[in-house]
Amino acid sequence: QAQLEALTATVAGGDFVAMYRHAAEGGSLVEPFPLVVHRRAASVIRPRIVSGALSVVKLLDEPGFAVREAPSAWGESVWINLNRPQDMHSFRTGT
Repeated sequence: QAQLEALTATVAGGDFVAMYRHAAEGGSLVEPFPLVVHRRAASVIRPRIVSGALSVVKLLDEPGFAVREAPSAWGESVWINLNRPQDMHSFRTGT
């Protein structure tokens, strides 16, 4: 919930989209999710989708698309990618 509240505050402040960047091995990494998108962003996002430009991270090239620094206290477990049932199983069992 804290992750979404901070992003929502960023968008409420006037940005169209907000996502996080966090410290990673060798520098920092932008994470496209969680992501908060204001409906004002539709006029920018729609043409990108139509043209096949589907990268969420590349939205940061647009004005009004913000990245926030994630608190270091969140740790790496916040950024675990769980896309498939097997991923969830591996996460739960540590395998």
